[in-house]
Amino acid sequence: ETASVRCGVRAACAETKGFVVALGDQPSIRGQVVQSIISAFRSRGEDTPTIVVPTHNGQRGHPLLFSGHFREAVLRDFDDVGLRGLLAANLHAIEQIPIAESGILRDMDDPKQYANELKARDAACEAAKTSNAGRLPKCE
Repeated sequence: ETASVRCGVRAACAETKGFVVALGDQPSIRGQVVQSIISAFRSRGEDTPTIVVPTHNGQRGHPLLFSGHFREAVLRDFDDVGLRGLLAANLHAIEQIPIAESGILRDMDDPKQYANELKARDAACEAAKTSNAGRLPKCE
């Protein structure tokens, strides 16, 4: 985890105000979630050291956003603990924002979890068909 985050941080220009860290195996994360995280970051002020973490029913999830203030620490520290170390070392900077979507807690690490995500997507598409009164849902 830390190596890929570091690669992205190194590739960004030094003036980057914030970094969104999203997991590749969380396909149910919607754009609205990312927008909520960015809005929370901006509301605190882009010059304030901030780590925005979404929560669902009190549990922390992904994606998270950390301000550029933490760039050097991410590049230098937390080898054995990843971004959990960044959070633990900077409790004062964390802003947890509640998110209604449980998808921020789920990822796909095995075929069973993949099958569960497909079922959840299919159920969401069926619900969208019903609520859109005959219009095609966005997921098709």
